[in-house]
Amino acid sequence: MASQDMLCEEARPQTPLRRAPLHLRDGRAAIFAALVCVVGGLAFLIGQFGWWALLFGPAYLAAVAVVGMLARGRAQALLAVALASASTGIVVALVKLTGLA
Repeated sequence: MASQDMLCEEARPQTPLRRAPLHLRDGRAAIFAALVCVVGGLAFLIGQFGWWALLFGPAYLAAVAVVGMLARGRAQALLAVALASASTGIVVALVKLTGLA
């Protein structure tokens, strides 16, 4: 029967694990934050407009896609998504104030 020390030695990986580069980790974090922002924006639209969100939701997603394509780099894309979400919130507030929805 093999001892536990021998089994531990065999179980260790032969090559050490490498961490992802910093810019790759930052990029993944920015993409995750942008997705959370988009999902939050859609939830906000549905909460405010109900079924009217079927009209505003695709417009919001199209705006996010356009600003995401125009942005250069992931940090700028995150800023662009945040600005698109904020501007959609302003439009929602104006529509609610005017009583259109």
